[in-house]
Amino acid sequence: MADRGDAMSGQNINEILSDIREERKIRQNLSLLREILREKSKSGTKEKGAGAQAYKNQIRGEWKERDWLSFFENEDAKVRKNAANLAGDLLLSEADEDWSGRIGGILWRAYLKEKTLFVRSIYLKALALTDCSPYMGEMKKRLDQLREKQWSPEELAHIRAERQALEAILHRKDISESSLHWRGIASEREILLECQPYISDLLKKRVDGILKDPRASRIVPRGLRVRVAENNYEQVLACRTYRDFLFYLPLRKGAVIDRKGAAEAICRSKLLPILDEIYARDERDKRQEKVGTGKASYRFRVSWMKPVRKEKKRAEEKQEGSDASWIRLLAAQIEEKSNHRLINVPGNYQLEILLAAKRDGTYRVYLKPSLYQDQRFAYRLHAEPTSMAPYKAAQMTELLAPYLRKDHQVIDPLAGVGSLLIERAYTLGILPLGRQEADSYALDTYGKAVAEGRENAAAAGLRVQYINRSFFDFRHDYPFDEILTEAPQMEAGQRQERERFYRAFFDQAVGILAGDGRIMLLTDQGDLVRKQIRLHDQFRLEREIDMGERRRIYVILRR
Repeated sequence: MADRGDAMSGQNINEILSDIREERKIRQNLSLLREILREKSKSGTKEKGAGAQAYKNQIRGEWKERDWLSFFENEDAKVRKNAANLAGDLLLSEADEDWSGRIGGILWRAYLKEKTLFVRSIYLKALALTDCSPYMGEMKKRLDQLREKQWSPEELAHIRAERQALEAILHRKDISESSLHWRGIASEREILLECQPYISDLLKKRVDGILKDPRASRIVPRGLRVRVAENNYEQVLACRTYRDFLFYLPLRKGAVIDRKGAAEAICRSKLLPILDEIYARDERDKRQEKVGTGKASYRFRVSWMKPVRKEKKRAEEKQEGSDASWIRLLAAQIEEKSNHRLINVPGNYQLEILLAAKRDGTYRVYLKPSLYQDQRFAYRLHAEPTSMAPYKAAQMTELLAPYLRKDHQVIDPLAGVGSLLIERAYTLGILPLGRQEADSYALDTYGKAVAEGRENAAAAGLRVQYINRSFFDFRHDYPFDEILTEAPQMEAGQRQERERFYRAFFDQAVGILAGDGRIMLLTDQGDLVRKQIRLHDQFRLEREIDMGERRRIYVILRR
């Protein structure tokens, strides 16, 4: 049975084009053409994808310049809107430059003449898919007009849409020219080092050792809150066990962030002074400063902090939808109340404003400086989709520090790209100095990961013997002191396969582990690990260390 898209397109596209030529139901027929193209584009097969392209070529060939002009001059605003949307759909595909340039010029002239507010942004979204360089000067003038004029509440939503569409085009060009870069922290600031509860104590201990003042940091639900200054922030940010760092946003005395006054409170806070401090521009980039202020503008977006709860009821999901609408409104209000020094764009932003809900219904605000380049894991030139995040590898080795030794021969039998062995070397102080006292071995059956791991280790300055081989048939001349690894994730229905894996793992460990050796295994299959320890009386369970998400590190000693 043919699907809906096949039926619509096969039977109707020629009739639809004929009806449009005869000026019958133009608005509805333009909408139908868009629906046909959407249905065709949704298909996953190459044949149907090629069919969608063929229809687009047919439509482009059907209409000449005068036809598009007639659509954009139609007295029905919805005809003009549908035609602009369709032009955008056609520009998304493989359109030749000549056609793209012609339709771009037509769209631009139509935009300049358009009086209906809700249609203007549609023209601009289609124009964004063409070469807009001839129109940049006029676009900048138009944007200044939109920003400076006072608009009625009824007009404001459409004006915001037009303004954001213009900004997206103009800042796409600015991005290629921008020399804005991270300068650093020059005064005392409070930052959040995001981390999980199981590592926060160890992270605090390390930070306290740097700052020499335990009062400068405290553990909070989302990680570690730290007061840093110009002379110590780089050392603090070099700690390896946090996920991201964020700034706390200092508010004016008595100010709160709630739904009614959030934009006002954010813009009256220390936000802009922080940005002026941490970011720098050179002379070339000063062309992008806000006209008339002599001050730089910054591209931003507003987002929620990652939710604490993973599952929500339907009522909460409905509330989330309204939350998304409020976030869009808040972003627009921040832009306006900052006198457009803060410019809301969907991508290539320089700042992320993050909101976290508090129990009293207000919000805490964090700032994520998107131009800060985290160099902690610069060695990680390659990664696979299943690779452990490097900060997680650092957390694991930090938690295992009492069981690691510089002079131990170590093997990771399921190494992937090798992050665990590299982070072990950092935990032990072998890196970055490169003072290696014993051998490190990495095994994996995936040849690409082995090659990538070699490059990662070389970039880190660590000597690792990478071998493309299964752990279960690996042989070596001398035993290892440590087996350090993360077990693979297996599907819930693979019980027998999991049983076989852990049995074979422990069987092999007996043969290659030294008499006083240890296994350090990260897994969510604790029952199977404990079962194999019972079946292999050569081992005893020394300790279980929580790593969140139902996963634990099992420290297993040889008897």
